[in-house]
Amino acid sequence: MNAHLEVHGVAHAMAVVLSEIGEATREGLARAGEIVAEEARQNHEYKDRTFWLTRSIASDDPVGNFFGGTLECEVGADAPHAAAIEVGSRAHVIRARNAKMLRFTGRDGRLHFRKQVNHPGTKAYRYLAGSLEREADAVAEAVIDGALEAFEAAGFDVER
Repeated sequence: MNAHLEVHGVAHAMAVVLSEIGEATREGLARAGEIVAEEARQNHEYKDRTFWLTRSIASDDPVGNFFGGTLECEVGADAPHAAAIEVGSRAHVIRARNAKMLRFTGRDGRLHFRKQVNHPGTKAYRYLAGSLEREADAVAEAVIDGALEAFEAAGFDVER
């Protein structure tokens, strides 16, 4: 008994996979970035009095190349205090720069004026890193789903 196998169909299907997988994975990574950004906006421990930080959390479009191993997606926040909330800050002095005095309401509820204050520092809240850790499975699933879309486009029967 002899069996004759042709690889023409498989070779064509794999060519389709190769042509589609870069963009499909890019789209999956974009979905993964939005999952992390949404988790960071919805579930954080810091108190956002102005909502400036929370509104500034976003996912950028993926950049790089799938085949070059450089495809990546960045999730971040562009509020000026975003990094200090994510990683914390050491104790530091705050000086008046654009006015003669700093003006603030103290813990006693009264208005205070000082040329400088000793800020005790802030704790790290890890709202971005924490959201990535909490959503790691969903991120992996989104990227894998993107790659599987390339196989589906080539006509492969894919079970999810």
